Amino acid sequence: MDNVFVHVTDIIATELNTDPEKITPETSLTDDLGANELDLATLYAAIEEFFGCQIPIDQQEQMQTVQQIVNYLYGSPVYL
Repeated sequence: MDNVFVHVTDIIATELNTDPEKITPETSLTDDLGANELDLATLYAAIEEFFGCQIPIDQQEQMQTVQQIVNYLYGSPVYL
């Protein structure tokens, strides 16, 4: 499995207190995991810290699924 996906999944599981085995690329942060705005802000801060990048608020608001986060990270300067 992809390392970025694994790291993102681990961060999500920790920040949202959920079982990482239940997280798939299609998992919705809000619909499936019940994340609210505060949860998402904390989650993105943890992702930014781990990957050493900044995710603009407008991008955060567009990302609904785990795969969208992974795709964004692959397109960020961290991986370019």
